[in-house]
Amino acid sequence: MRQSAHGRPLSLPPPPPNQINLSIATMSEHTLPQLPYAYNGLEPAISEEIMTIHHTKHHQLYVTNLNNAIKAYNSAISSNDVRKQIELQSAIKFNGGGHINHSLFWKNLAPAKEGGGQLHDGPLKQAIERDFGSLDNLKSSFNATIATIQGSGWGWLGFNPKNSKLEVVTTKDQDPLISHHPIIGVDAWEHAFYLQYKNVKAGEFDHASHASQSLHLLTMFHLTPPQTTSRTSGRSSTSRRPRSASRLPRPTPRRQTLRK
Repeated sequence: MRQSAHGRPLSLPPPPPNQINLSIATMSEHTLPQLPYAYNGLEPAISEEIMTIHHTKHHQLYVTNLNNAIKAYNSAISSNDVRKQIELQSAIKFNGGGHINHSLFWKNLAPAKEGGGQLHDGPLKQAIERDFGSLDNLKSSFNATIATIQGSGWGWLGFNPKNSKLEVVTTKDQDPLISHHPIIGVDAWEHAFYLQYKNVKAGEFDHASHASQSLHLLTMFHLTPPQTTSRTSGRSSTSRRPRSASRLPRPTPRRQTLRK
């Protein structure tokens, strides 16, 4: 603790009690989201062994550590321990990012029998062809970009709201993508591919793209709303004619990504 000029320790005044209670009361625990397919549903692109370990071990650990860090952080707030609050921020960022990224990743995939890997006509296909020339060019760009990741991280196809273009970018470790709206995310940590593809990161993306739900316009950021039933109201939404790529709308994320 810092010392004052007179040798006495400096401390910040505690926040009002109502603020402390609000911070603790509104923070419920995060939970591991269920997969919308079986662990073997993405084979042969992604093996059942990888999916099982990746979901039940790695993602679960991020959720557990995030909840523990949040509890400790709230405790530090209630005791006015500023030093502890600062120390815990890195754990919240790392494990919170891991939870966010994986929650997006699972929703980004679909079995081949459910349309995974199919790029239908629509605004996403038009945008890919506009910004990359073709899907094959996008894959080549993605593979080359993922190969530049030193250590662990994520590769992303993201929508840049500043220039309204799709771009391939990376984030380090478990940092979430905040500069772009995520369209496709690929886990470049070894736990996501090593059991099946060994040290070939590009091989994981090439096969994961065949399972990608984003490629048939059922992404977390529905660029073209499909005919579906609302989970909250039970009402059917109406399909709309796809807009041209030049008028690609700013994606709006679904709210179910993080579950508390």
